[in-house]
Amino acid sequence: MHKPSLIRAGSARDDLIEKLPASQKRRLERLDILLMWDGSFSRTDLVEFFQISAPQASADIAKYRDIFPAGCSYDPTSKEYVRGENFTPTLFEPSSRRYLDQLFGVRMGILDQARAWFRTPPNFEVIPTFETEIEPVVLQRLLDAIKLNCGLQIEYQPLSPASPGWRTIAPHALAFSGRRWHLRAWCFKDERFREFVMTRILSVGEFMEIHTGQNSPTIEELDTEWTSTVEVKIVPCRSLNAAHQRVIAKDFSMTVKGRSIEVRKPLVKFFVDTYRLDPRRFKMPDHERLIEIENWDEISEHVPAPQNIPNGKSDT
Repeated sequence: MHKPSLIRAGSARDDLIEKLPASQKRRLERLDILLMWDGSFSRTDLVEFFQISAPQASADIAKYRDIFPAGCSYDPTSKEYVRGENFTPTLFEPSSRRYLDQLFGVRMGILDQARAWFRTPPNFEVIPTFETEIEPVVLQRLLDAIKLNCGLQIEYQPLSPASPGWRTIAPHALAFSGRRWHLRAWCFKDERFREFVMTRILSVGEFMEIHTGQNSPTIEELDTEWTSTVEVKIVPCRSLNAAHQRVIAKDFSMTVKGRSIEVRKPLVKFFVDTYRLDPRRFKMPDHERLIEIENWDEISEHVPAPQNIPNGKSDT
């Protein structure tokens, strides 16, 4: 029978936790996680997750119950330790967003379920997505060019009638637009910084030295648009009634008065496009659009006008 703990919550317990070996603390944290999200754990969970012996797992469970006596109790029917009524996670910071992100990761095959926060996830599904694969060698060369602060040649297929062609670029950053990955780089052909859709980079050539001036600033430092941000103020659509505005505010982690989001200047157009916030392009009822940009007059200068976007999409 488990003996009741004489350790009280507070500084004494915190000191004891602090003095635990890092490896054991990680194992006890795993128990905290399973109780939070699955409601139970067994000795096998520790054995399989950490590849430790059964006696070590039993010792860890005893230590956990000694520190958190109200955290769980043993259920002889299921032969598991189940969450106690007074359970409060202490060894990790619960995050609903991270839990749901892990469900998504498991379904998309980018996270091994055995390493996730849950042992027995609920029944769930993710709508099919258009998975694109960037050639690993291409990505490797682009990353190397960014790290080396140098240029390289790429064979690029633009979204236009033009055939693929070679151009010299000086890349310095990656950016996810909400649908796909882009490469931010100086283009010597266009003589400007721009975004390249990474899946449209067909192949890469040789590295080359880039001369950036006497003081030798980095390519990123020369990209003043990238290093500048724009404040985008979003609010629930004002035509919605008060109750609906409150619900929408919760959906977008803001108050009914809205929230301000700092967005890098070159990415404002992607942000607006992802959430369909350009009133010139997206004509829809407010109950479908849900949110709007309060400072659109300030933001619109950073968003290409519809007539400049072939077929309603960027040609990058």
